[in-house]
Amino acid sequence: MADFSSVEKINASWKHLFGLLGTSNGSPGKNWYEEVLSVSHIVTPSDIWADAVPTAINKIQAIANCGTIIENRSDSIAVTLSTNGSNWNISSSFIPKVGYQITNVFPNPVYIKSITNIVDLGSGNYTITLNNNTGVSAGSAVLHRRIFLTMDASSNGLAWFGRLIYGNSFSNLITDLIQPQKFGNGYTVRVFQSNGTEILTTQGAWIFNWQKACLLFANGYTPSNLVYSQPIYIEGFRYIGALGFSTDSIIGELNDTLRYDGTSYVANSSLKADGTNVYIRNGLVVSGSTVLSSGVSPSGTSVSGMDGEFRWDNNFLYIRTALGWGRVDLRHF
Repeated sequence: MADFSSVEKINASWKHLFGLLGTSNGSPGKNWYEEVLSVSHIVTPSDIWADAVPTAINKIQAIANCGTIIENRSDSIAVTLSTNGSNWNISSSFIPKVGYQITNVFPNPVYIKSITNIVDLGSGNYTITLNNNTGVSAGSAVLHRRIFLTMDASSNGLAWFGRLIYGNSFSNLITDLIQPQKFGNGYTVRVFQSNGTEILTTQGAWIFNWQKACLLFANGYTPSNLVYSQPIYIEGFRYIGALGFSTDSIIGELNDTLRYDGTSYVANSSLKADGTNVYIRNGLVVSGSTVLSSGVSPSGTSVSGMDGEFRWDNNFLYIRTALGWGRVDLRHF
């Protein structure tokens, strides 16, 4: 099959930079200012950052900006792993998340594992599940917010991705790293060999895609070609704010306070959805009447249910407490 000429490819790319369709792409052809049809890429709600990202001129300022909109993915903390069946108990001064990684030491780790589930035990204590426990033993370890990259096996070492499960090319991508050219040099993504040596922009040949956390090396300049200590890891900052629209621009929508972190809805806004239930962190004020649908009336105190759950029938109002179900007579008038 024939291909476009190099001149045609350059012309099309140049016009696309100006948002033009480029209907006359040859040489000679229409100049960019003579084109009449515009074009743009399709933007989905998950690609729109609804919250404002504060500027950071240095890393100290970027760290200070971290919270419900910015996530720090640039450091680690020493922890102690204690066995809990097939899981592990740890204490940490920062909250671990699914996708954070555990290594035995840093730098030059022998194993790299990803956290796949977390139970918050309170007071900075957590039970974590790792993607597998091969080589992991109780004792000293390192909990990373930095991201060890997974090589794309089909790219001959050219492409490396940040994934929720390290080493699993089918797991979700870690998305929305913050671009320093737009929001300040404090958000600069730094690239390192596994031995802790930084790979500066003046070394080798690589570019970074912030939305997909992809590090792309030029042919002949891969980590293997340049004998880098592998795997590669990055340090940077990630957007975790609201996606799709601003809560100021759409008033009264049911989900305008939901906050999506690129993987799931998280409980740092007033409303949370887990795929089954919707949770409200603060008080609920209803200006009109409220209608509560009822489940099956419980047949006894020990019937399963959620603490605080209400049910009703024609004779009783039921509520579930830590001691089981209780009921109140309904007096009809």
